[in-house]
Amino acid sequence: MNCRSFRKRQAELLDTSPDPVATADLREHVSGCPECARELDQAFGVMAALRPSHKAFASAKTKERIMDRVLELQSAGPGREAARARWWSMRRPVWAAAAALVLVAVVVVAWIGASGGPSAFGTLAEAAEFVKGVKTMHMVANMRTIPGDNFDLIRTDEPLIPIHIWTEAADPPGWRVEKEGRVIVMDGNSTTLLIKSGVGPIAATAPGSATGMAGWVAPLLDVGTVFDHEREQAADEGSRISITRKAGADGSPKTVLTIRARAQGDFTQSEYLRNKSIWESDNVRVYTFDAATQRLEGIRVYVATPKGDVLVFETTRIEYDRPIPASTFALEIPEDSTWLKQPDELPSVRDTSQMTPEEAARAFFEACAASDWDEARVFAGTLVDNAGVRDLLGGLKVIEIGKSFRSGLYPGRFVPYKIQLKSGEIKEHNLAIRNDNAKHLWSVDGGI
Repeated sequence: MNCRSFRKRQAELLDTSPDPVATADLREHVSGCPECARELDQAFGVMAALRPSHKAFASAKTKERIMDRVLELQSAGPGREAARARWWSMRRPVWAAAAALVLVAVVVVAWIGASGGPSAFGTLAEAAEFVKGVKTMHMVANMRTIPGDNFDLIRTDEPLIPIHIWTEAADPPGWRVEKEGRVIVMDGNSTTLLIKSGVGPIAATAPGSATGMAGWVAPLLDVGTVFDHEREQAADEGSRISITRKAGADGSPKTVLTIRARAQGDFTQSEYLRNKSIWESDNVRVYTFDAATQRLEGIRVYVATPKGDVLVFETTRIEYDRPIPASTFALEIPEDSTWLKQPDELPSVRDTSQMTPEEAARAFFEACAASDWDEARVFAGTLVDNAGVRDLLGGLKVIEIGKSFRSGLYPGRFVPYKIQLKSGEIKEHNLAIRNDNAKHLWSVDGGI
C-alpha cells in the first residue's frame, strides 16, 4: 500500500470499532510510515478536539444542494461518481455518514484554523454560490507547455504560451479549450479534438462532453464545481490550505485561497513524470477572489523545482456572462486530417493482451522498420495512417528496447527505446504504451 491509498482509506481507522481484518493493511502501512502515522495522529486529535464553541448553520439553498448531490450519487449508474461511491456503500450507513463528516471537518478545520475564523469558510461557500450562477465564462491564461501536446503537460523550462477557455451553460451547453497547436470543442452533442502537428492535422471525436481530453484544465470548464473539485483533491492529496486577505492593485480587498499539494502518483520505479504535469508535481495553487462579490478573479499555479518555485499557469483575464459567438463552439476539421482510432476500436485487430510491454514496443517498431502499416496499426491504431508519421518512422532501425517502468499517474508503462530513423538521426526516448481498454490490447499512447 502506498501513502495515497492510505490517505484515501484512513477514515476506516477513525471508526469507533474498526474492523481488524479490513484495516490490517492500513495498520501495517502506518506502522512503517512515520509521515502517515503523524497524519493519523493529527486526525485523531481533530476528532478529540472537535468541540465547537458555537453552531454553524447552512443556508436552505446550501442544504438543498447537498441533498441533491446525495441523491445524485445514490442514483448514479456505473460512471465515475458511482464507482467512487461504491466503496462507501459497502460500509454501514451510520459509519459512512460519520466518516464523511469527519473528512469534511478536517478540511473545514484546515481552512478556518489557517484563516483565523469561520468567515473564511463562509467566503468559499459564497464564492461557490456566485460561480454556480454564471452563464458564460472566457478565461485567458498563460501556461508553460508545448503548443501541440496535451493540456496536462507542463515544462518548467519552456516559455509561457497563451491558453483560452470558453464555457457556456446553455441548452445544450458548450465549451472550448485552445492553445497554439491544439484545440478541443464540445458543441453540446460531441467533443472534437484537433492537433495541428508537424506531421499534418490529427483529429479525434467522442460522444458527449469528453472533458478528459482537456486534462488538468477540465475542472476549469465548470467554474461552478471547481471548489467542489478542490475540496475533493484536498482530501486525496493531504493538502495544506490557507486563506488570507489583502489589498488588490486598486486598493479593493481580496480573499486569497492557497493550496499546497504534494505530487500525486507512483514514483518508486522512476521520476520520469515528476514535474511533467501539475498533479504530478509538488505545487501551490492560488485562487484570488474579490472580497465584496466573492467572484473568482485569478488563478496562479507554481511548481517546486530544485531551483525554486516556477510559475507554470497564470490567468490574465476572466470574463463572466458576456455573449460568446456561436462559432466558438464549432470546429472546422481540415480535409487532410487523420482521424484517430485506437487499436481496440478497429475491427479484426489481433489479440496483443498476452504480450509484455517490451514485446509490444518491439513489434510496433519492427513493423515500422518494414513499413508494414497493417501490423503497425495493431499497436498504434490509425495514427500510422498519417502520411507524415509513415514518412518519419518508415524504414527505421531498432537499436535497443529497454525494460519498461511505471511513473506518476500514467496507467500504462514506459518502454525506453533507441532507434535510427532512415534519415540517419538517432532517437532515444520512452514509448508510452497502455492496455487499460476493455480488450486489454496494447496501444501506443505517446513518446514517438
